[in-house]
Amino acid sequence: RMLGNAPACKYVLGYWNTRALAEPVRLLLAFCCVEWEDKRYQVGPPVEYDKSCWSSEKESLGLPYPNLPYLIETNSGLKITQTRAILRF
Repeated sequence: RMLGNAPACKYVLGYWNTRALAEPVRLLLAFCCVEWEDKRYQVGPPVEYDKSCWSSEKESLGLPYPNLPYLIETNSGLKITQTRAILRF
């Protein structure tokens, strides 16, 4: 969506490849018809449950608290972690 001449906001939502804590945020983004990217991190098989795909990337994202889920607004660079904080935003 565009407001005046301002470009539309684009969001990136990051979470594991499961519904769980990010699903309310996904539903809200879909309901509000905003443009967003669903970044899903894959967990390895049991017994190790390898999470290296997230641990190798989390420090490079510049999140104040590198946790999942996270929401990044690409236009302003706003970065929020934790489900309830994202929903309040």
